[in-house]
Amino acid sequence: MTDKRLIYQHFHSDEKVFIDKISDLITKMENTYTYQLTEFLDPRQLQIALSVLGQAQVKHFVSTLMAPMEYTRVIIAPDYYELAVEDFNLTLVEIDYPRKFYTLSHRQVLGALLNQLGIRRSLLGDILLVDKRVQIFLDQDKVIYLRNQVEKIASVPVSFREVSLEERLVGEGASDEQLVLTISFRADTLLAKVIKESRTTITRLIEQEKVKCNYHLLQRGSQDLKIGDLISIRGYGRFQIKEILGQTKQGKYKVIIRQMIAK
Repeated sequence: MTDKRLIYQHFHSDEKVFIDKISDLITKMENTYTYQLTEFLDPRQLQIALSVLGQAQVKHFVSTLMAPMEYTRVIIAPDYYELAVEDFNLTLVEIDYPRKFYTLSHRQVLGALLNQLGIRRSLLGDILLVDKRVQIFLDQDKVIYLRNQVEKIASVPVSFREVSLEERLVGEGASDEQLVLTISFRADTLLAKVIKESRTTITRLIEQEKVKCNYHLLQRGSQDLKIGDLISIRGYGRFQIKEILGQTKQGKYKVIIRQMIAK
């Protein structure tokens, strides 16, 4: 097993707990010689996991082999293991509700499932929304529990049924784009322009741990942002810095911001 101290130096200090979790799964796999399965990982966690697994030279498989997904599961396997996709132990569930009269949002679905099921976010995969239809990637073992525990979401009566991966909704990645002008790439300055609030508001949101950059809590408003960074601000949505078009005659940067829909 690779010395974890060599891995720690490449990541934030508060990511050590997750690194240890992946390392523990590797150790368990090596001791039992049976494959281990992670919970659902966000893209930042997947990046870390793949780095740890790569340095340890451990065989592994990612659930994107089954279908495109943002939140993924990873099989950590001994050398003899041959992939069986059912070992990812995930299923796709559609939420049935009276769509003629109601519309469910991503936030309502996520909040209801976490609260009513009493589970962590890492036990749920992607929540897909297209044309009022809603689907969830879920651990196969949680389906019966879901059906028994959740009867309403935001006062809307719901039921759940498993669907095939071929029926996966496509289009949840829709987005809008906006052009913003900024004098700086500091997070507090740029994000204030994006959500049309003051820098003081951005600072407060950061202090309240409501702002993430690439799935990691943003610690300082003075941190510079760059092309490709994915920002989530609780209550405002998710944004990606897509492109820098140069500067105006006044020296302001012209930045294309991609706003993610239904996330």
